[in-house]
Amino acid sequence: MSSAVTAGPAKSVAVTIIGLLTMLSGGAFTAMGGSLVFAGTAMANDPAGAGLLEILGGMLAVFGGAFLLQGVLMMLAGLGVLLRQQWGRILTLVMAALAILWGLASLSAYAKGASYVAFGTVQIAYAILAFIILIRNGAEFSPLGAKQTKQ
Repeated sequence: MSSAVTAGPAKSVAVTIIGLLTMLSGGAFTAMGGSLVFAGTAMANDPAGAGLLEILGGMLAVFGGAFLLQGVLMMLAGLGVLLRQQWGRILTLVMAALAILWGLASLSAYAKGASYVAFGTVQIAYAILAFIILIRNGAEFSPLGAKQTKQ
């Protein structure tokens, strides 16, 4: 009598770390976006504020909304990677491409301070690592993956 045992694909530690980093980064973007939306709406609704303050508050709220949306998408992408779902891998690759753009934009503002350079460098390093790890370990995300049958 033979029993067939299927082994699922091996789970890479590097993929798990990318998933956790993506979720952590998404949480930071969500918190920053939420605080910007809150500050922007408070500025725009200030009864003592002039027209310029309302415009600046509205712009701040719009940027905060963009950060908030990116953060939520990054947390979903990280969760998808941790669950080894193909949609999570694709969404993480898209978010990594966006991280490269954020990093390059931050590095272009290097004259404003070292924090811009640090933020840009971290964003680009994360994106490069995410691309390398998720492309190399793509088999972990396929439904058949590296399933083997033993007899």
